[in-house]
Amino acid sequence: MKIIGKTHDGFLIDVSTSELALLAGFRGSSERAFLEKHFDVGHDFPLQKLDRTNEFLRNLDQDRLVELRNKLTAIVGSVDAARETIQSITLFETLKDGQ
Repeated sequence: MKIIGKTHDGFLIDVSTSELALLAGFRGSSERAFLEKHFDVGHDFPLQKLDRTNEFLRNLDQDRLVELRNKLTAIVGSVDAARETIQSITLFETLKDGQ
């Protein structure tokens, strides 16, 4: 991103496609949703929203993130166990019906 001019209350900037994608909140310029979006002169970018998100992420407590990861891992384990149980019941019922 490069400042190429100045207005009475701001700046004119030259922005690459990849920088534009990041400013618009996408992960990159190859992201499908970005490729489908059209930007015109006058498009407004809510940078305050990006700043609030960044501030939230900067303030996350690492211990809470580890705790959250552990809880999510346990949930995934429970879902996997439930799927295995359902598959076993389905197999049992299939075998029972085949007799």
